[in-house]
Parts: sequence; structure tokens; C-alpha cells
Amino acid sequence: MSGKLYLNMLQKGVEGFAKYKGDVVIGKPHGVGTVVYPDGNKYVGEWMNGLFHGQGIYTIASDGYNYVGEYRIGNLWNGTMKEKDGTIDYKVVNWKKIKQ
Repeated sequence: MSGKLYLNMLQKGVEGFAKYKGDVVIGKPHGVGTVVYPDGNKYVGEWMNGLFHGQGIYTIASDGYNYVGEYRIGNLWNGTMKEKDGTIDYKVVNWKKIKQ
């Protein structure tokens, strides 16, 4: 089932309604979808039971910094953290951040 949800979520101390569009199971994001938070930050990717899980891209609206890679149960797992210009800042390997 696909649809839209308006989620009341806390994200980095910003309270308000996040807008989610994508697959929904039992009222939670599950499958593939996009969420945009009140501060403009955005996640596009895979979900499991309302958590980031699988491949995804999280972008910080204010500076374009992003994480591209795999999430497991809502946590960074394997991927890269990049500046807006594409410069790699960190690699994430099995939850551990490695400065580049």
C-alpha cells in the first residue's frame, strides 16, 4: 500500500509534522519512501517498521551535507558522508565513522 502520512516527529530538536510519501504498512513507513522534516532535511530510501533500513540518502537542507549508503534499524551502517560539493568527509563501516 502506498500513501501519504503526516508524522509528528522530533528530529534534532525540531518538533512538527514531517511529510512522508511512500509505502505504508500498519500506519508506518515500510518499503520505499521519502520524508521531509519541518527544517527541510530529507530522507529518500528504504524503510522498515518506521525506521530507515536499507539503502537511502539523508540530506541536510541548510548546507547540502549528506549521507549516502545503507542503514540498519535506523542507524548508519555502510556508506559515505559527503559535503555539498561531493567531497567525502567520512566513510561509515559497520556503524563506525572513519574520517577521510
